[in-house]
Order: sequence, then structure tokens, then C-alpha cells
Amino acid sequence: MNKQILFFIVSFVFSWGLWGIAAFLGPENAPSDALMKLASFGPSFAACLQMFLTSGSSGLRGFLLKGLKAKARLSWWLFASLFMPVLVALAYAIARFSTGLPFESALMPTLTRTPWFIPLILIYFIVLSGPLGEEFGWRGFALPQLQRTMRLIPASLVIGIIWAIWHAPLFFINGTIQFALAESYGLAVAAAGYAWYTVMLSILISIVYFRTEGSVLLAMVFHASSNLAHGLVTILVKPAGGAAILLLISLCSVTAIVACKRMQHGVQ
Repeated sequence: MNKQILFFIVSFVFSWGLWGIAAFLGPENAPSDALMKLASFGPSFAACLQMFLTSGSSGLRGFLLKGLKAKARLSWWLFASLFMPVLVALAYAIARFSTGLPFESALMPTLTRTPWFIPLILIYFIVLSGPLGEEFGWRGFALPQLQRTMRLIPASLVIGIIWAIWHAPLFFINGTIQFALAESYGLAVAAAGYAWYTVMLSILISIVYFRTEGSVLLAMVFHASSNLAHGLVTILVKPAGGAAILLLISLCSVTAIVACKRMQHGVQ
């Protein structure tokens, strides 16, 4: 079977299966939350399994070490860490100015009461909120595989679409951001908006991965900073806030695409 197809099948079966069990148990059962967190490791598990089956333990070790390399320009570390928090903050400013949207934050009350908790929050967002469980799969494995037959941006779009579909069960599981979006906007609008956001985010993370010569670590930092930004400025479920975020991330992604095209032409 094609390596790419097998990767996507394993990712979906692993994650959807565990999410299904968690949903069946219900949020009131203790194992449910653990299963939800474990399910997010589907893409990275599938990638590691593929590398082990095709290249053995040495190939898997090389794959992980290459992805975890931290050698990148300071500018890329700053970009990966700060881009999404700045974008979400700017989106809030636009929504506040245009509609008077009040400030809401899911994390700020905890952080102001216990500032020593900040390092633990950062670790949580990298390890358990998706980045570690996903980025070795989406960017570390799938993106290079797709780039064998297509350029960076088309490959990023394909991954973004599949990434959005992979999240689909979460729209039906209470306690997830996807479920909250469906309650706020209706399932169809929420799914369409979330898919668009995910594709735009995929383009930006893929560019970071490509420009840092395959650093999955920087992709994880970008992914984690995005999740953290929405926790610090919780406006995604508000129409004005959601619209501002979609507008800004779309403009930034299109700008990044144009910049990539010009760089490719310059190289040629």
C-alpha cells in the first residue's frame, strides 16, 4: 500500500477510534479525558510507525532527531512563538473597535492568580494540546512525502484539508472547541469556518517547517502558540472575533503564498 495512504488511514483509525470511545464513556468518566489526549497522537504515531516499518529503529531515531533540531535563526523562533498571539490580539482589537466586543480569556484568570503556572501551561500546550501528537505526522512525514509530487503550497493545502477532516468528530464531542463553535454558529458554518482556518494555518506552519529546513520543533512551537493565543484571547466563538481572525489569517496566508512564489521565481 502507498506510504501516504497508509499513514492517513492509521492516523484516522487511531484518533477517531479513541475519540469514539471517549465520547461513548462521556466527559464525566475519568478515562475519557486521557483518551481524548491520547487520540491527538494519531498522526505522529502513524508517522513513527511508518518510519519504523520501513527504516527500522535507526531510521525512526534519525527521523525524530531531525525533527527536534533546534538550530534555526532567532527570527524564526520569534515568528513561530509570537505570530499567532499577535494576530489574535490584533483580531480582538479590530472586533473591539468595530463592535465593542468585550475581552474574554479562558487562561488569564489562572495565570494572574498563579503566574508560576506559566511554564507548565507552555509545556501542556506543546505536549498535550496537539502539537507533539500531530506535527511529526502532518509536517514531519506527510509534507515531505507530498512534496515529492507537488510544490510546497499545494502540499500544504492538501494537508490542511485532511487535517480539518481529521478533526471532524470533535464537533460532536462536548467540551471541545469544535463543539463550542458548532453551538455558536451552527454545525455547517462552524465546520466551514474551521476548515478554512485550518487550511490557512497549515500553509503558515508548513512554510515555517520548510524555511527552517525541516524543524518539526518549530512547527510544534507555532502550533502551540496558536492554541495558546486562543486560550489567552478567547474570541473565536464570537462572530466578530471569529470573522476578524479568519480575515487576518487569510490575508497573512495569501501574502505568504505570494512571497513563496516570488522566491521560487527568483531561484529559477
